[in-house]
Amino acid sequence: MRGFIASNTAKADAQIHVIESGIDLGRFSPTTNLEGEPGQKPFVVGYLGRMSPEKNPLGFVDLAERLHQVIPELRFRIYGEGPMAAQVSARIASSSASKTIVFEGFAESSAAALAEIDVLVVPSKLDGRPNVIMEANGCGVPVIGAPVGGIPELIVPGVNGFVLAPDRHIEITDLLARWLADPMEFAVIQASSRSMAEKRFDRSRMMDAYEAVYRRFLPAG
Repeated sequence: MRGFIASNTAKADAQIHVIESGIDLGRFSPTTNLEGEPGQKPFVVGYLGRMSPEKNPLGFVDLAERLHQVIPELRFRIYGEGPMAAQVSARIASSSASKTIVFEGFAESSAAALAEIDVLVVPSKLDGRPNVIMEANGCGVPVIGAPVGGIPELIVPGVNGFVLAPDRHIEITDLLARWLADPMEFAVIQASSRSMAEKRFDRSRMMDAYEAVYRRFLPAG
């Protein structure tokens, strides 16, 4: 972001202050995602977003179908509403993985939805800086996000998720298979996802950063 602004304006780098948006980490905090013994519940891969072309929910269903062929014990949940809802529902019904995919529709609480998900997939074709990635990390949920828009700026590979397009089926399958085979490794990335949220995505840090900028330019007294 800093480089984009500097290259498209006459502002010097020192004049540019990038403040990342933040979330309420009290609301988005680990619940069942970091509790219980491995294997007590199904491993759930989820989608939480609008049912619209740019968000690519059909790409998630395609991925779920591919994953199901190799890791049949996986379960999938889709949360959201929008103009593609009927199309997504029909695609699920015709899928070979239909019995493992639950289309939940509109999520009254994104925090409650994330509590039901182990890994979030953000398969967007076009996006900005989706809050759902920060919210997921706050809940201790690592994210597999597409390399579009501001998504790569939010994900540090191996720390709070991975940047992979939804059609990278082999890489995503291998990653999930590894986490299923090694619950301790998965627990590490769950914890580091929460740690990332605390370091970068805390709303109080955002407010402190705004205050620091204002204090720098406002007269003393």
